[in-house]
Amino acid sequence: MGQKRLKLVLIPLLLFMAVLNLKAIWDYWWLGYRTKALKTKLDVLVEEQKEITDRLRVATSSADVERRIRNELGWIRPGEQIVVISKDYLLKTETSTPSPVPNWRKWVRVVF
Repeated sequence: MGQKRLKLVLIPLLLFMAVLNLKAIWDYWWLGYRTKALKTKLDVLVEEQKEITDRLRVATSSADVERRIRNELGWIRPGEQIVVISKDYLLKTETSTPSPVPNWRKWVRVVF
């Protein structure tokens, strides 16, 4: 009778302990899986941060700042003058008629 009672107490206790251990094993596996996924994501984010840092370094360099100030804001250095070419002048020069004298004759005149 003592062995039956021992089995009735011991079997549920062992099953309970097995369930607890399975949960721990599952949690350990899940944490390993999540760790790998997060490391992969971290590697991608580190690479993206490097690219952004490089772009920021270029964008804040003195040469780039000066280029942007001159091109976008129209600032000039002391002593420089702004030359504005109207669109009418550009259109007129682009559609000018070619000269009737061929180019080779012009060169003949220059050389001889």
